[in-house]
Amino acid sequence: MIEKIEGLDNLRLLEDLSLFSNRIVVLEGLDALENLNVLSIGSNLIASLDDSVKYLHKLRNNLEVLKINNNSFRETGEKEYKRRIIAYIQRLKYLDYQLIE
Repeated sequence: MIEKIEGLDNLRLLEDLSLFSNRIVVLEGLDALENLNVLSIGSNLIASLDDSVKYLHKLRNNLEVLKINNNSFRETGEKEYKRRIIAYIQRLKYLDYQLIE
């Protein structure tokens, strides 16, 4: 039932964060997670694909695995959201647990 990502500022060494299946509307609050490698944020209520992609792009971390499917922005179409994420976050190796080729 988490609605907002907060309280993670002191977890700089955190590598894996699962917030799957909550009520998060805006992707934020991850700025301090310098070692983040895996982020599971799927099945939430994230509304803006553009805002989410821009936010993830500006973060300074080691993000290689991102699960973000089944959010409200899915209305843009599966191929479009995947292409956009892969274009902006080029260090990703897995998107929605599928190898990026």
